[in-house]
Amino acid sequence: MDKILRLLHPIMPFVTEEIFGQISEGSIVTAEYPTVNPAFEDLAAHTGVESLKDLIRAVRNARAGTGFLSPTASNAPARKDTHPAAQNVPAGTR
Repeated sequence: MDKILRLLHPIMPFVTEEIFGQISEGSIVTAEYPTVNPAFEDLAAHTGVESLKDLIRAVRNARAGTGFLSPTASNAPARKDTHPAAQNVPAGTR
């Protein structure tokens, strides 16, 4: 449990400090950060994730270069109210 708290501490410092104080002596701030157990390292999974990151990076670069589906710019024309009922509504209230 304390290893999980130490891993979560950079994200949730106040919560983890309070829980750590209830189950252990001292402060989580001075506790050593957990290290990776080499038995849990998976080279195939690491390679797969790196390949996925490369694919995402390539797609984002291609989109940025062409402006295709840019989240900040829209090529859609502004909507114009052409319904007959909209003709009788004052412009400031639409």
